[in-house]
Amino acid sequence: GLPFQVAMCTPCSRSETSRGGRGTQCAPCDVAIPPNSELDFGCSFRCLLGYHGQKCELCSVLRRNDPRPANSHWKDGAAVCDWECDAGYTRASFGNGTLYCGECANTIVYERLSNVEWIVPTCEWRCSLGFFRDQRTDAQFQSDQNCYTCQEIRTMAGNPLPVNAEWMNGLDVCISGPKVGFTCSGTTCVACPTIPVNAMFTDTVPTKATSRCTYACSEGYYGHPLVNGVCVLCNTLMLSHTPAPLPRNAFLPASG
Repeated sequence: GLPFQVAMCTPCSRSETSRGGRGTQCAPCDVAIPPNSELDFGCSFRCLLGYHGQKCELCSVLRRNDPRPANSHWKDGAAVCDWECDAGYTRASFGNGTLYCGECANTIVYERLSNVEWIVPTCEWRCSLGFFRDQRTDAQFQSDQNCYTCQEIRTMAGNPLPVNAEWMNGLDVCISGPKVGFTCSGTTCVACPTIPVNAMFTDTVPTKATSRCTYACSEGYYGHPLVNGVCVLCNTLMLSHTPAPLPRNAFLPASG
């Protein structure tokens, strides 16, 4: 007789299901799932990372009515929904094993420092974003646990600064960059191309970019996408660069 053959099954994807029996095709799941979730095998669902429970909620929402120790909070975004101690506190336990959040023993030292922040949920600290430790190796400098702006750090270290450049405060790295209206290549910074009359440079925020040449028309002046290098009053723009006629009973303001 003919040899016995066993049909091989191929699993459906997470967003599909089998019709069972002798069906040979997978069908899309037709089920409602909560926000912040995704379909799982068998047309079930699973919460995205950081969401929990049958409604796939943030930990702080899911457990908002549950008790937790003083000086703690529900930790959002984690794989496990649990509480953690607030900044400046660390997890400890009483003699009977009950957990609590106790104040860090080095709080007095921390409060004397400038521009630092706790690393939750530990009793260690780091420089706040945009601030840096003094990296000089002399003992008198290594004992300094304060954090400083990029400009302060570089000035204390005596680092040279290119002409027409400035130390970029507020970034996650301490670097120099062009002043507003300049562009740099290596240690050479030169003025940006001339901008139109009645325009101003807009790259006023510290940046990692090597050029700060972006500009816009000053308030009350306007440009035109088809006319480069123009920042003029509204009536001048409409009369000189926009040939379309005015609507009936309309006029061009003298300014603004």
